[in-house]
Amino acid sequence: METRHGVGTFVLDMPPPEGFSVGPATIATVADVLNLLEFRLSLEVEAAGLAAQRRSPEALLELKRAFDALLEGPQKSGTTINADFQFHLKIAKASGNAYLIDIMKHLGTKLIPRTRMNSAYTGQSDRNAYLAGINAEHRQIYNAIAEGNVDAARAAMYLHLNGSRMRLRRTQALYSD
Repeated sequence: METRHGVGTFVLDMPPPEGFSVGPATIATVADVLNLLEFRLSLEVEAAGLAAQRRSPEALLELKRAFDALLEGPQKSGTTINADFQFHLKIAKASGNAYLIDIMKHLGTKLIPRTRMNSAYTGQSDRNAYLAGINAEHRQIYNAIAEGNVDAARAAMYLHLNGSRMRLRRTQALYSD
């Protein structure tokens, strides 16, 4: 609202809301993907620890199903992107923290780096070897959560996300020379 003396009161356009936003327009460069991975480190390392501490039998079963779907992804659908997202979402759900669940849902599959970068740019000429490595990292996370080992779950998630960050940085260096 704006009041002008002698003229009247006018309704002004609402300014666009400021706040958290992640979408295709905000994740456009390798630097953006690296920033998103750093953001995920701050959230998902703790989510994994909480999941190991708080997981219910039902949440663990959902996480196991998501992990199995991740392993079967390339054979069933040719991709693992949605299965990868579901695995990370199930970890947030197992944490029991509604805010972690909401932020993971908000990020959706955008949080998976390979959805934002083409395979040539990520330097993965041998896709099967790449996915096998990623799946080994996911297995470590799942096993630590299943065992209820909070520190191991945090460490495994850190290694997974930091590994993604390092792989992307290495590839970026190759292509920027």
